[in-house]
Amino acid sequence: MSLKKITIIIFLLGVLVLTKLTFGKTQTGKIDEKFLHLLPNIEERMKVNIWLVNLKPYENCPIAGIIDTNNKRSSGPLCFQDATFINFVKKYNILPYAEEHEIINLVGDEDTQFRAAREALLDDPDNTSHWITSVRRGAGVL
Repeated sequence: MSLKKITIIIFLLGVLVLTKLTFGKTQTGKIDEKFLHLLPNIEERMKVNIWLVNLKPYENCPIAGIIDTNNKRSSGPLCFQDATFINFVKKYNILPYAEEHEIINLVGDEDTQFRAAREALLDDPDNTSHWITSVRRGAGVL
């Protein structure tokens, strides 16, 4: 699934939640508490998605990879280094059915990179440090 489709889906989910918040009001006019926890997460996901889309032009390594300034291979649209990619995929359970030796085969895959980066940034916005050069070049901070 492309990033554009993912962004549209998340936007539509946001609209759905806002609709639920509007129509999920009790007779006293108060918002039904069971929907409140959804809204901040959707807003954060949208913010991270936008940041990642803005980051891509500053990164954009070849799928097969290049040797980066630290002599490590960086691959794909977000220029993931192998160890960081494997760490994020495992930590955030991005490829739950992949065997460990198979994970590296998807290091250049855009959808997998965006999913791994999104979860890492939602978990800890300081994970932008993995793209510090691009942040300094103009990608901005999250």
